[in-house]
Amino acid sequence: MNFNDVSERYSKFLIAVRFSNHDYFTVFGTDKTAGDVDKLLVDEAGNLLLFTTRSELSFFIEKSDNLFDIKHTKEWACSIQETIEAYYVLDLDIFKLSLDIDNEDMFDTLYTTIGIVEDYARQVNNKSLLTIFNSAAMLTFYDEMSDYFLWAKTDILSTTVDLAYLAQQFGLIYKLLECNIKVSGKIY
Repeated sequence: MNFNDVSERYSKFLIAVRFSNHDYFTVFGTDKTAGDVDKLLVDEAGNLLLFTTRSELSFFIEKSDNLFDIKHTKEWACSIQETIEAYYVLDLDIFKLSLDIDNEDMFDTLYTTIGIVEDYARQVNNKSLLTIFNSAAMLTFYDEMSDYFLWAKTDILSTTVDLAYLAQQFGLIYKLLECNIKVSGKIY
């Protein structure tokens, strides 16, 4: 059984995370013990846990008792090898870039990244992040991106939300994440 099959079986996925111009690893998946809610690996304080290598991640999962869907996450982690490709690259640094509405790849990455970071905010009940994600501007932006990337209701990538305002909100999201990320034993 290849690793993608293992990931699908356990609904756990190796995610590469680009943060502060470095690449890290974590797990993202469905918590089958809590109503099939998508979650990321966090510590008791709600910090997003990132690891510099796949083997560090696997070792942490093996030794930890504070995991979502602990049984399936531990079984999944037994299959991690250092050469396995990440299922997805979560680019948190995209929140720091200048927005270019003509750059479809940028907005596709933003769309997916917002969804995963919002899952994290809900998982740990981060009220500051949730306030941003639940704002009228962000809900409008996300709906417009869904119409383009997910539902194909339009063939023109556009938003009615002011790009300067969005850039400001994305910068704030990045700053809030910086305070809630723990990389292999150190907090940013």
